[in-house]
Amino acid sequence: MAPDLLTPISTAASVEEGLAETLGRVVRLSGAAAGALAFRPRREPPIVVAGGTRRTPAALRRWLVTLAATPARGRRGVRVVPPGGSRGRPAALLRMPLGAPGRRVGELVLLGRPGRPRPVALSRPVSRELGKAIDRVWRLERSALRASVLSGLIARLAASHSLDEVFAAFVDGAAKLVSFDSIGVSLLDAERAEFEVVDVLGRAAPAIPRRDARLPLDGTLLARVVTDGVPLRVDDLRRDPRAAGSRAAFAASGYRAVALVPLATGGAVFGAVTLASARPAAFDDADLEAIAEIARPLAASIERRRFSDESRRRARETKALLEAGRAVTASLDVGRTIRVILEEARAVLGVDSCSVSTIDPLTNDLVLVASLDIAPEMTSTVRLHHGEGIAGLAVQAGRPMQSRDTWADARVRFPELQRESGFRSMLSVPLRRGERMIGAISVFRRDVHDFSAHEEELLVALADQAAIALEHARLYAELEGMVVDRTRELDAQRRFVEVVLETLPLGVFVLDAELNIVRVNRAGARALGCEPDTRGSLRRLLPDGSAAAVLAFVREAFGTRRIGSLEAEIVVAGDVKIFRLAAAPVEPMGDGGTHAVLLVEDVTGAKQLERQMLLMERLTTAGRLAAGVAHELNNPLATIAGCAESLQGRLAEAGAARAGELDDFARYLRLIEQEAYRCKEITGSLLQFVRDPGSRRSSIDVNAVVMRTVELLSHQSRFADRRVVTELAPGLSPVAANEGQLQQVCLGLASNALEAMEGRGTLSIRSRVVRGEVEIEFADEGPGIPQENLSRIFDPFFTTKPPGQGTGLGLAIAQGIVTEHGGRIEVASRPGEGSVFRVVLPR
Repeated sequence: MAPDLLTPISTAASVEEGLAETLGRVVRLSGAAAGALAFRPRREPPIVVAGGTRRTPAALRRWLVTLAATPARGRRGVRVVPPGGSRGRPAALLRMPLGAPGRRVGELVLLGRPGRPRPVALSRPVSRELGKAIDRVWRLERSALRASVLSGLIARLAASHSLDEVFAAFVDGAAKLVSFDSIGVSLLDAERAEFEVVDVLGRAAPAIPRRDARLPLDGTLLARVVTDGVPLRVDDLRRDPRAAGSRAAFAASGYRAVALVPLATGGAVFGAVTLASARPAAFDDADLEAIAEIARPLAASIERRRFSDESRRRARETKALLEAGRAVTASLDVGRTIRVILEEARAVLGVDSCSVSTIDPLTNDLVLVASLDIAPEMTSTVRLHHGEGIAGLAVQAGRPMQSRDTWADARVRFPELQRESGFRSMLSVPLRRGERMIGAISVFRRDVHDFSAHEEELLVALADQAAIALEHARLYAELEGMVVDRTRELDAQRRFVEVVLETLPLGVFVLDAELNIVRVNRAGARALGCEPDTRGSLRRLLPDGSAAAVLAFVREAFGTRRIGSLEAEIVVAGDVKIFRLAAAPVEPMGDGGTHAVLLVEDVTGAKQLERQMLLMERLTTAGRLAAGVAHELNNPLATIAGCAESLQGRLAEAGAARAGELDDFARYLRLIEQEAYRCKEITGSLLQFVRDPGSRRSSIDVNAVVMRTVELLSHQSRFADRRVVTELAPGLSPVAANEGQLQQVCLGLASNALEAMEGRGTLSIRSRVVRGEVEIEFADEGPGIPQENLSRIFDPFFTTKPPGQGTGLGLAIAQGIVTEHGGRIEVASRPGEGSVFRVVLPR
């Protein structure tokens, strides 16, 4: 038979694929009609493939698979009647074992054609080599599987956040490599010489209840693994004399074979993975090797998370101590403070109850003063004489004392109370004040428990906080007189503040969260026309026209918790006054409510003076305009006069009247009408500018304001030869502004630019929207502004014009108007390159 039968099995991606390819070649080379090839890996179900030269009937295929899966001794050749496809005619059946005589790994079954000789058998060397090749591929496949499981497990362990997730990932990986009935992890608690058994299957499968428990380490198989640091296998627990305690526990669950693989980091064993099976000799060295390989990342992950859990536990303990310390320093209520300490002790130590006892100075008895499970009215009835009970012994010895089982401890003073409450173990730590014992703090559990040294240290730290709280209570009684004196001083200071508040010329209103007046000083009462003892809603003091804005302003201060300011016109006793309001939220007062202080300042006089200055500047500008307007009126008036004189001359001609000349009268009259209206527009524009614009704002078309400004400038003779170019963005969004004030700003900036150019260059006026804001830009080609003057141009009364030609208020007033509209004026200038003034307003 051809020797290339080993090629498919050696190059196949899997054992099953190689078996199928090899069987096909054997069937073709042997002359068989069909056949089956079985591989039996150790401790694994057999892998069987079947096939033939043509399509094999399903019944025949099943028969061949069943036949090959059943081991046979030696080579056997018989005649059989196979099911299906042969019409009951017998055929030769040949069965050949694969592998070495001492290590049979599978079997080959060949079925001949009916009426023909039996198929050609494989030679013994070929069958041995074929078996070895199949076994070798199987081992390589298992190694690849182990590497894949290890890689996947490492990735899952790195992504897992809890030990339950870690255990679930480990179970998935172990189940792919080893067959078992149960798997668990034992974690060592060296401080208590015991270990915790984690039923990993119970954690991995939610439907199975957890069966975690803590057991003593001595006399167990785990103790041997911890001591030796190597894996341990027991093929039959019934015949193995080692570790009777573990043997009984496994046998009770019906297990016969167990295997333990140590979990170690840094050379120290801290636990083990335990496999159990109901079949004897269920595990071999290969199984231990596979579990040991994936146990290494499991050990690292458990240790990392145990370290993380330890860090969190330490953090919880630190937080508990901080909370206890904060309770001691934050409150003088000793009962409340002690209860906080007891609750923190119960939470951080994981106990069921806590209590504090103090020494009665009259009787020297230890008296219960606080407990988490005994009613307050019953606590004082629990008394211990000096040295009685666990707590009394702790106070007497000046060190922690504990009882792992109070039900069987003769030192316990009230065993019936322990049994009624269900408490089984307790730990007591004395309370110290220097070297003197003043009481004890005790914690209780409902199970038999040995408190560790760390738990004792933690309770000692909490006992120190409880002792400090009791010391504070004593100091509080001594300092009570000092508090009375201090209170008297504070009353004097309060009266002083009230005097200052009442004499302050600024109105002060204290408001609560519902905007009700809590307090008002005399200046505030005068400002809003009310009595100093006025209480109730602030709304009652405000007229309808301004109430909404003021109340919204104060509510905003409450909501944002920030100081704000507002100017508002308020009618007080029939007079319109302008007030500057400032609202400042304050911290909650003694009654626990939230309040705000509203400062009211009457700025009516200052605002009137400001408006007068603004009007003065406008009148000054109007004076300059008047000179130009007067010159501009001369031309149309001269035209009117000439036309009138011509009409008079024609009427004086005697006898010269003809019908055609009446047409001249109509033309001259139309010209007179047009020029008269032109004079009216010029004077109307002048009067509109001179009039006080007031402070009312409306929706304004910026482009229309710019065009009116250009028109006013065109009527001035001193600007008649100047070139003005406008680049206005179409469809510009309107702005909320005072039209007269905005026109004053534009006229002032344009006039300054034209005067600076002295008849040379072009003034470009542009409008546009940039980043949600409306911009009006005035760009001239004048000499520019020196750097040393650039920072002062908006200062009042600063001017570079000759005396008598400027007041120095134009730019200052323009800036004030734009700022009041919520905008700004930006300036860019270089000497010799002109200047750009940009008015930026919100849309």
